[in-house]
Amino acid sequence: MYQSLSNYFLGILAISFTTYAQQPLIINEFVAQNATGLEDGNGQRNDWIEIRNPNSVAIDLEGYYLTDDSDNLTKWTFPEIRIPRSGYLVVFASGNNAIDPAGNPHTNFQLSGAGEYLAIIKPDGTTVDDQFSPSFPEQFSDISYGRELANTTYGFFETPSPKTLNGNGADGVVKDTNFNFNRGFYDTSFDLEITSATPD
Repeated sequence: MYQSLSNYFLGILAISFTTYAQQPLIINEFVAQNATGLEDGNGQRNDWIEIRNPNSVAIDLEGYYLTDDSDNLTKWTFPEIRIPRSGYLVVFASGNNAIDPAGNPHTNFQLSGAGEYLAIIKPDGTTVDDQFSPSFPEQFSDISYGRELANTTYGFFETPSPKTLNGNGADGVVKDTNFNFNRGFYDTSFDLEITSATPD
């Protein structure tokens, strides 16, 4: 009887493992122009990318890839590192391709503030877990971009939140305003026009 029960529970476990479907990893947030924010283990402020694991089990990232080139999906390979269940991992996009003294992985590429392709790829080298395609939008100094709290839309975040849930972001960032008159003293009235390179 005990043998039968053991076989029964082993069968249930086998079914559970074989039917468990791993959810894709998520590029949750990134900063492409890090001037005054998060420091890496070398005390430097480099671009960074936050990966979120939505699964209820830890994931071994060894063999996964990050890339900023849609023509080279295996541009940078993750080292032997695990991301906790329902957890986060920050990867610095410094171009150093090393592990820093604090244990942070660094990619062999940097992010472009002008916007570019960004993706995390499964170990088979072809399956995309998550991506910004054809490119993420133009980025701004110390402003992060990523998934909003509902996890269905993207936004800009004035206060980056590495390794924690993002809040609700803004749709965009308005570029500098321009005035058709310089500052100063005037003794007659005039029509002031304020314009911006941001559409609408």
